Amino acid sequence: MKKLNFEELVAKSRVKGNLIKLLEGRGKWRIVVSDMFGDAPGIPQDWDSIFDKGIYPIYQKGDTKIKEDVEKALCQMCEKDKDDEIYLVVLIWFYNLYKNKANRTNKAPFKLDEQLLTTKVKETIVVKKEKLLNCHKWTSKNDNLYIKVCQLGELFKKNYGIDFLPDGFEDAKC
Repeated sequence: MKKLNFEELVAKSRVKGNLIKLLEGRGKWRIVVSDMFGDAPGIPQDWDSIFDKGIYPIYQKGDTKIKEDVEKALCQMCEKDKDDEIYLVVLIWFYNLYKNKANRTNKAPFKLDEQLLTTKVKETIVVKKEKLLNCHKWTSKNDNLYIKVCQLGELFKKNYGIDFLPDGFEDAKC
């Protein structure tokens, strides 16, 4: 099996206007996470490889516009009509925050715009509350994406001091 070149994959997705599809993991842009235990199809996308082997090296080689492109793609994902988009955006943002932790040796070369994403995510949660309540993709049948986003929001607040949850969102019984 041919090993993916993630820098080429990210570059190709940008040229073709498919960076959003790559970040979402939709269609031919889906990369199933695999490890020594096999495939993990329950994970939406292989963001480790996309960022660590694609986006971050591109940035480090001088194409700093990739940061802006990723932020723009995440904001556009918030505006899409898919039920799980906001959940994917929050997971991607969480990944970037995690990679920027002070004690990490292989830190991300950039941090996504916290103010931009906080505002966009908060607005999107308000607009898509009903869709989140009724979406069980990426969850067990007893959970929904509203609960998952709430749990991630609590984690963001506790670990990073970022509060993207709108007032009243705590009704999700996290």
